[in-house]
Amino acid sequence: MHERDAAVRAARPSDAPRIAFLAGELGYPMSEEAATERLAAIARDPGRAVLVAGGPPILGFIEIRTEDDLLGPRTTEIEALVVDSGARSRGIGGALLAAALERAREGGAARVRVRSRVARERAHAFYERAGFRLSKTQHVFSLDV
Repeated sequence: MHERDAAVRAARPSDAPRIAFLAGELGYPMSEEAATERLAAIARDPGRAVLVAGGPPILGFIEIRTEDDLLGPRTTEIEALVVDSGARSRGIGGALLAAALERAREGGAARVRVRSRVARERAHAFYERAGFRLSKTQHVFSLDV
């Protein structure tokens, strides 16, 4: 499969089992039920989207969120991008990214941002090849409530 052959479409509820599997490959295990619930919530939010590529079965997905920032321009954030470990380097990630960038432009975003864990060097190289540049390093703090 090459990038031009990777059909990209909006995720459907029936994609939940495969999305749950792929999320686990990314290091974020989730149940099929949780994937179904999260897809439904995302579908209700016009600023969010999950796109899938390949298949059946789907071979990857990307989640994006577009918002107006108080301190900067309208921004689309790539929340997640994963391609099945057995299908990497075949253009699927590139097809998903291209579709997300098009959605960002259509949604009026002036910037697309992605955060990537320090250890994901292969992902960093992917984004740099796509034209992204490192703009900031930071610590992320969280608190369970």
